[in-house]
Amino acid sequence: MARTKKKEQKAGTGWLMTFTDMVTLLLVFFVLMLGDPVTDNNRMQLVLASFSGLGPLTGGMTLSPGRLAQMGASVEAFPSNQRAASLDQAIERAISAIRTETQNMLQVEHIPERGIVITLTGDAFFRPGSPDVDIERTRTILDNLAHLFNSAELFGRTFRIEGHTDSQETSPFFRSGWELSAARANNILHYLVDFGAPQRQFQVVAYSNMRPARGFEANTPENRAMNRRVEIVILTDGQL
Repeated sequence: MARTKKKEQKAGTGWLMTFTDMVTLLLVFFVLMLGDPVTDNNRMQLVLASFSGLGPLTGGMTLSPGRLAQMGASVEAFPSNQRAASLDQAIERAISAIRTETQNMLQVEHIPERGIVITLTGDAFFRPGSPDVDIERTRTILDNLAHLFNSAELFGRTFRIEGHTDSQETSPFFRSGWELSAARANNILHYLVDFGAPQRQFQVVAYSNMRPARGFEANTPENRAMNRRVEIVILTDGQL
C-alpha cells in the first residue's frame, strides 16, 4: 500500500518541468514587454517562436538571439538588396553603352514606378508613317542594347517593348496607328534577338499616339519626331 502511494506521487510530478519552463518564458516575455518600450521586431519574433517549443514533457527553446537571428534578418533583406544592386549596375551599363551616341537618338531614364526606360526616338529610327528601322544608322545602338539585355545583371528579368506613333501619322499599309506602333515594336524586337538578346524575356505592347512622351505633347514637327519612338522598359518587380 505504501509502495503504491509512493509511485503515484512520483508519477504525478512529471508536469512540473513543462510548467516551470512555461512560467519562465512568460516571466521573460513580460520583462521584455515592460522593460523596453521600443521592442525590436526580430527579438519579439524570436520570443514568440520560443513558445512553440512547449508541449507534453518538452521544455522551451532558448531566447538568446545569437548569430542565427542576425543571419535571418540579413537573409530576409538579401534578395531585394541584390535586385536593387543589379538594377544599378544595369543602369551604368546602359549609360556606358550609349555614351558615344547622340542624345536625340536614345535616352535612358530610371522611373521607379516603371523601371529603367530606354527610349529609341527621332527620325534616326523611324520615318513618318513607316515601321522600318534605319538599321545602318542604328546598328551599333541596337547591338549594344542586345548585349545589355543578355548580361548577367539582367538575367531572368522581363523587358517590355512599347511602340508609339505621333499624333498625325498615317500609312497606306496600316489600318491605324495601333498596327503601325505594333509593327515598330516588333521590328525592334527582331533586331535585338538577331543581335543576341533573349527572346523569351520580352513583351511587346502598342500604344499608337495615346501616350506622348513627357514634355513633347505639343503638336510641333520636333515633338512629333520625338513621339515616333519605341520605349524598352526593364520592368521592376512590381510591374511583372
